[in-house]
Amino acid sequence: MSTCAPAQGAAAPRRHRSRWLEPIARCALFLVLTGAALLPAAGARGHDRSVSQSTVRVDGQRVRVNVRSRTVDLSALTPELAIWAHDSARGERFEALPEALVEAHRAHFRVVDSEGRACTAGAPLRTNSPPTELRIRFVFECAAAPARYVVTPWPVPGHHHLAHMEGSSRSLLVVGGDGTLPLIAAEAPSSGASASMGTAALAYLRYGATHAATGWDHILFVLLLLAFAPRLRDAAVLVTGFTLGHALTLALAALSVLESRGRAVEALIAASVVLVAAENVAHGEPTPARRAAPPAIVALGALVLFGVSGERALLYFAAFALCAAGLLMSARDPAQWDAPTGPGRTQAARVRLGLAVTFGLVHGLGFASGFDASGPFRVPRLVAFNLGVELAQLACVALAWPLLRNLGDVASTRRQRVVRALSVLAGSVATYACVTRALTL
Repeated sequence: MSTCAPAQGAAAPRRHRSRWLEPIARCALFLVLTGAALLPAAGARGHDRSVSQSTVRVDGQRVRVNVRSRTVDLSALTPELAIWAHDSARGERFEALPEALVEAHRAHFRVVDSEGRACTAGAPLRTNSPPTELRIRFVFECAAAPARYVVTPWPVPGHHHLAHMEGSSRSLLVVGGDGTLPLIAAEAPSSGASASMGTAALAYLRYGATHAATGWDHILFVLLLLAFAPRLRDAAVLVTGFTLGHALTLALAALSVLESRGRAVEALIAASVVLVAAENVAHGEPTPARRAAPPAIVALGALVLFGVSGERALLYFAAFALCAAGLLMSARDPAQWDAPTGPGRTQAARVRLGLAVTFGLVHGLGFASGFDASGPFRVPRLVAFNLGVELAQLACVALAWPLLRNLGDVASTRRQRVVRALSVLAGSVATYACVTRALTL
């Protein structure tokens, strides 16, 4: 009997190769980095953060309109306004608004009287505005009774405008094209108010679903999080933890209980995708050093970006990534991670659940940027908006789960290779987005 053959019943020794630089991963990384170099920095915003609001008040033949817009959206109008918006976002104050900006507001926000004539807009007054926003008050004088408030959204892809009329249950959600809000002085009857509440809730349900579905970084985070879930039950636990996290901060931020800075939130959302992608790359590696290396590299990159941008949130993220690296390094035998039960499975599940809940809190702040808490039916609109977000998220999970199962169980070589390659792809895109958001938003 040959002495070279393994004993009967004994498992052949498993060869552990470094899979970080497999050919498919190298090709994916090359294509992403090459394509990223050609993308404009403005395309790095994953969530549909392009939202403006206005409130309308009718006083006889006079109409007062308060408009709130993000300076980053105003920068899309002209090159000159892009420079102005950049300086304004950095905190520089100007004595007068650019004439091009005044004319743009007059063109995009109009009032028409009952005779079909355009009401005359007075000189705009800039009210107290944070650096990242511009708040303008217009006073329209009409020759007859005001009849319609007409809104043309800013020419930014995916822009939404939210308008409501003070003293009325009427509100308006404009997505592309012109929107018209009837101006009524008296409040509608209770039955009409109920109908208006249902209409507003339905509109915000659709808006929340669109808002989540168009957030590529949110979708990537959820899918990467579920990539190594062995059972549908484990996937449900992760989705529930993520949902509870972002539902909490969405409600608190939308109702102005919690405040956040868009630059920090958007950078952290992209960074969360990078960290989960790194954790996927480290999944199942045989030695503590190789398991901890990808998230540790992410932490080091966050520290470098903090030094360049000065964004303090990246410093906290780096500390969190180092904690994740420490947990992966101290984890039990990674061969047990893919088992249905056992201490290894439990520890891996806890790491994933911690990522889901923690970054769910961050993603909720990103969702809140698309919700206008002012106006009537605030709570029903918030519930409908959040429900729309959840429906879009569950739809993505329902579509992705059969594809993941088709790749085999989590221990299969095929699934691990595909997930690692896609994680490199997603991590490269998210790294580009994180850098551009930290430096340009």
